[in-house]
Amino acid sequence: MPPFALARGATDRRRPLSPPRRRAGSAAPSWPPLPARVAVATACAALACSGTSRPPAPVAPAPAAAQPADAAATVELPAVPARVDVDRVDPTAGNAPSAASPVLDALAAENARWAAALADAALPGYYIAYQVQDKRVVAIEAEEGALLRDDDESGRLLDVEVRVGSPQLDSQTPIPNDQLAFVDGIQREARVPSGDDPKALRHFLWLETDRRYREAARRYRDVLRVENIRADASKRPPVFSHEAPVTFVQPQATLDFDKDYWTERVRSCSRRSTRGVATRSTCQFDASLTTV
Repeated sequence: MPPFALARGATDRRRPLSPPRRRAGSAAPSWPPLPARVAVATACAALACSGTSRPPAPVAPAPAAAQPADAAATVELPAVPARVDVDRVDPTAGNAPSAASPVLDALAAENARWAAALADAALPGYYIAYQVQDKRVVAIEAEEGALLRDDDESGRLLDVEVRVGSPQLDSQTPIPNDQLAFVDGIQREARVPSGDDPKALRHFLWLETDRRYREAARRYRDVLRVENIRADASKRPPVFSHEAPVTFVQPQATLDFDKDYWTERVRSCSRRSTRGVATRSTCQFDASLTTV
């Protein structure tokens, strides 16, 4: 039966038609019996109009795949509780103080000198940290059997962190709505000379520490200005904590490889890759080492 027939049946069920008026002296009209098909349609329409719906018939689950009779016997489970072997390693294992580089001595000496100088400053710097990274990057590239690039570069980068103020409130305290916060959080590294000459290294340490202290002092003034107008400044937790220092030194790593072998291998790789439909082939070898 089309949908419009059901809708009409529903309308007729809710608002039944009034019987025709009977004239005087005439017999009462007899209504014809309602066909079974119309009765079913009317009942279905009334069910839809009442807002109730018949729940769907449950779907039988798919039959599980047949399992072999001895499937449970073939599964080997560990005993409960299972035994777990744990090897405990001392955090300081591998510490070799005798392998310390002379660079560490220069960093420690300059750090102590600056700490004593900034302790009595108008805006004291209570924390100074140095990090030196020695990087070596090797890149060999060939195209169609010809060597395009043979780079072997080394460099030394220095990063200095200076905190001005106190552990309770210092120059690293977040400032609300600070538009330059992303700039202050960027790790800016300075290039320093390679080698073990302490005078050359400490000269660059002095310049970089002085620059970082001036930046930290400027930002600490901004922090104090904001803290003076904040109502919850007294409830702020410390921004820095003091912990016992730990010293750990390992022997300096080296980047050892056969450069002639890898150069010839890269050239051979690019030469053989041009066979067939290939119009261009490039092979490259990269190696890098970073020592902190």
